[in-house]
Parts: sequence; C-alpha cells; structure tokens
Amino acid sequence: MKVIFLQNVPNVGKKDEIKNVSDGYAVNFLLPRHLAVAASAMAINELEIRRRKITKDAELDFRQQSGLAERLKNVKLVFEEKANEAGMLYAAVGQQKIVEALKRQGIEIEKGQILIQPIKKAGEYKAEIKLRHGISSKISITVK
Repeated sequence: MKVIFLQNVPNVGKKDEIKNVSDGYAVNFLLPRHLAVAASAMAINELEIRRRKITKDAELDFRQQSGLAERLKNVKLVFEEKANEAGMLYAAVGQQKIVEALKRQGIEIEKGQILIQPIKKAGEYKAEIKLRHGISSKISITVK
C-alpha cells in the first residue's frame, strides 16, 4: 500500500515521503496512529501544493535575509561609555546593548545571532551577525 508519511517514522519513512509499505503495517499501525495517510490522488496533490508553498516561503525568506545582510554591512554603531584612565569600561558593551542599538535603527535581530565577546575596552570592533540560511554579515562597533 502506498502511503504519505505525516511524521518521521524511524527506519521506515520521513515526513512528506511517499512510500510503499505492507497493507497490514499501514492499516494496523501507521493509519490509526496518524503517522501516515493513504496515497490517494487527492492526498498526493495536496502534498505537491504544500511542497510548492514551502519552497516559495523558503525563497522569500532567503531574499529577506539576504537584504537584511546587505543592510547590516553599512551599519556602524557608536557607544559612549564611562571608562577609567586605562580605557577599561566600567560596564561592558555586550550583545543586549547591540540588539537595542540595532532596534533603534529599525533592525530586528536576536541576541544569540550576534557573535562577539563583551567589549570591555574602548576602540573599534567588528561583530558578526548570523542570519538564517547560512547568511552572515559584519557590523562596525566603536566604543568611546
């Protein structure tokens, strides 16, 4: 019997995969547990529509992330912090301060996407921002 898997079933099939399984296995195990549905023409058509939508959404998200990466390349953040005579900051500039500064410029990213150690000394730095789809960008940070 041909079935379309609704979930991953270890050692049998992956989600959205169409596969032949024995009739008894399908009727007694997969179908009652809603792990798969019979591969009728209508179900296969719905699967193709869902796959096209997923592909279209992924392409749109990729373009948005690429645009955000290009926008981030031109970002230059300037922080003015209190420091001692040696130039060591009393409060480090970390991921949260960078997120807040980017938010003020209309760029929404999460703290975990910023790859930089807390900045504890005045100077110029680069921070890498990891986006989805393996896209990354660097921003310039100046601490005075």
